[in-house]
Parts: sequence; structure tokens; C-alpha cells
Amino acid sequence: MSTMASKSDTVEPAPAKDIVIKKKKRILFGITKANWGGAQRYVFDLATHLPADKFEIIVMGGAAGLLKEKLMSAGIRFIEIAELDKDISFLREPRVFWQILKAIRAEKPDILHLNSPKMAGMGTLAGRMAGVAWIVVTIHGWSFHERRFFAIKLLIAFFSWMTALMAHQTILITEKDLRTAKFLPPYKKGKYRLVHNGIGALELQDDASSTRENLKQIIARLYPDKARALDEPIWIGTLAELTPNKDPATLVRAAAGLPWRIPVIIIGDGGEREKLIMLIKKLGAEDQILLAGFIPEAARLLSAFTIFVLSSIKEGLPYALLEAGQRGLPVIATNVGGIPDIIEHEMSGILVPAQNAAEMREAIIHLAGDPARRKRLGAALQKKVAHKFGISRMVRETLAVYNQQEL
Repeated sequence: MSTMASKSDTVEPAPAKDIVIKKKKRILFGITKANWGGAQRYVFDLATHLPADKFEIIVMGGAAGLLKEKLMSAGIRFIEIAELDKDISFLREPRVFWQILKAIRAEKPDILHLNSPKMAGMGTLAGRMAGVAWIVVTIHGWSFHERRFFAIKLLIAFFSWMTALMAHQTILITEKDLRTAKFLPPYKKGKYRLVHNGIGALELQDDASSTRENLKQIIARLYPDKARALDEPIWIGTLAELTPNKDPATLVRAAAGLPWRIPVIIIGDGGEREKLIMLIKKLGAEDQILLAGFIPEAARLLSAFTIFVLSSIKEGLPYALLEAGQRGLPVIATNVGGIPDIIEHEMSGILVPAQNAAEMREAIIHLAGDPARRKRLGAALQKKVAHKFGISRMVRETLAVYNQQEL
């Protein structure tokens, strides 16, 4: 008997063409400023939570800041557009546009995801010129809602409309901004998507007493002679940049007129700091209202507060409010932007009109004197944040926007 195998016994290997290796999609995020605020956190959260096996992530933005540091620590490449800044300079903008266009052409992204008005405006035009297949813009609050001269608002509205027109998909983070989009011709329902910001779950709830002690030590280092103000059982607090849009002055005026000296701690820094210092001095509230400045990872200190207050006149969907709610804090906030998406009046918090120190003061007085109401509102907000504003939902709904390209 022959020991040689017949031809019919031979097993042929599978053809190489049947083996398909999918290439990762390249996403290039763009943002104007590389400091740390709501839009920057949004970019960072998406960049670090999108599936690493499906996407290669790159971020481009203005001069180096905390966003760049965090991205690089996470192993994500950052392209610095050094001259890119929020302020307009007609001499500088052509160079900035060329650098953005050059970066897009060099990276050849499958998806270009742009954030903040200036980067979105320049980036959509550059993306179209570079032939990017899918351009997504996230609106972190329409800029023409800000308080400006009417002619300036019209100009901003025109450029916002042009940006949305050039993008393939536009993400809105608030219901108010989605309603506004319906007035931008030609409105196409499928082109605009509501995707709320989301935050990750707390691994462990912060301990209020130890958190309060930590914040006491920070305040004592800044104000050695005023630390006794923190012996009071009730603390009012906020976490916000000191900018006109956040309007910390209204909180200061509300707090200074309280019938008793509840300490108010403002965590954050910004261009309004010196004005606030002068206002606090003018109102004679130096021993009550304490400016803590910028504190890294400040959200971990929120549990020290009894009541969280946000006095903004313009907002997108504020992360600070989500973080306060996540920790079960009762909240008083202004009825602007996306805040009503989070806070339902008297159900999950208290809403007051913007720039109304008297109504904010009344809300503080009533909430400070009603522990049961504080507990009920804090628990309701905590539940709402957990169910509606998780980061996994934000990533999932953003992926659905990216996948529209394939339809």
C-alpha cells in the first residue's frame, strides 16, 4: 500500500483574501483653548473613553494648558496651534487658519470633531477644503445667547449658522440649544442631535466630615485670620471660573445680605477675581465670603458644602452641577442654558432668575432652614444624575453620531 497521500486528501489553506483586518478610524478633535473648562473636559472625556481598539485619537488646540497635560498623561497626542486664542486678531487669524488646515491635511482624519466657536468656524471650513468625510461640531451653548451689543450678536449668529451649515452633524448639549437650531435654515432634523454631557460614576462617595476638614486646611492657609468663619454648621459653596458668564458677583451680593453669617466658599479663578475682592470689601463681607482660588480636582471637595449655588447668566450643561448632584447636594441655580435640563424646580433643586440677588438670597434662607427639604432635593438630583447623565450614555450617543457617516 502506498504511503503517499492522494490529491483528494490534501487540505488547502484558506485564501488570504478572506482575512479582513479593520483599520482604526482616526478622529481629530479641535478646541480653541487648551486650559480646563467644560468644553475641554468634554473633549478629554470623549478622547479617553472612546473604544481604543476602534479609534485613534488626536487633539489639536491653542497654547498649552491643563488639557494638553491631561491628554499627554493619558497617552493622547496633542497638536498645538500656538497662536490660536479666543480673542479675534485680523492680523493673526489667517496664520491660525493655515495652521489648522495644515494639521488637518497632515493627519487625514476620518472624523473631525470640533468644539468652541472659533475652532468650529475655522475648522469646518478647513475640513471642507481638506476633503474630510465627516465633520461633527459640538455646540457648548450658542455664543449669540451671550449678552452683547445687538450688531455683534447678529454677526456671531451668522457665523454660527455658517458653521452648522458646513458641518455634517451638529451635537447640541442642551434642549434650549436644540430648540434654537430649529430656527437655523435649512433645518434638517437628522443633522442635529441632542447629547447631554455625562460624568463617570463615583467609585466611593466622599466622606463629608473629612472633606470639610481638608477644605478647612486649604482656607486656613489662604486666610489664617478668617478660618473661624468655618466653625458654622452650614456652608454655601460654588465651583466656577470667575468670568462674567458665571456671574459670581450675584452670589456675593446675595450672601452678603443674609440675616446671619453663613460662610460662602467660591472655588475657582479668573479675570473677575480682583473685581470680586473689591465688591466683597465694599459689602463688608471679608470674614464671610472666601475666595479659595483654583484647586486641582476640586470636585472631590464638594461634599464639604451644605448647599451648592450656581449663579451663571450663560451656561451650556455645567459639569459642576452634575458633580454636586452626584454627591447628593441640594442645589440653587439660575434658570439659564442647560441648567433646567438638570434641575426641575422644587423637584430636584431650586431655580432662580439670573442676576437676581434678592431671590437667590431668599432661596438660600429657606433651604438653609429646612434640613428635610435639603435632603429630599439632594436625593432627587443624585438619582437623576445617575440615570440620565452618565458618561457611558454620552459616549454611546456620540458613537451613534459618528456612525451616521456609514448610513
